[in-house]
Amino acid sequence: MTERVMAGKHYNLLRDRMRSDLDSVGQKVRTVREEKGVSQADIARTLGIDAAQVSRLERGVIGDPCLSTLWGIADTLKVSLDDLLGRTVPNG
Repeated sequence: MTERVMAGKHYNLLRDRMRSDLDSVGQKVRTVREEKGVSQADIARTLGIDAAQVSRLERGVIGDPCLSTLWGIADTLKVSLDDLLGRTVPNG
């Protein structure tokens, strides 16, 4: 197998993994938002973005959300960015 083919396969695996992670982030945003009783419009108004952008993030349509947007959503929902991203820090 050529180096180019291997790189392409690696890229596809990474892309699929990132896609799955972004879908999970969107689902987590929706879950936390609904638990807290916050609307998409509330988040959008606080961040100065369109409510459709929040909807696209929750549905996983936005391919690579800005860190500042995720941070703003976490602040609005009063959760840590790690919690919003489902990230845990390994002991060590």
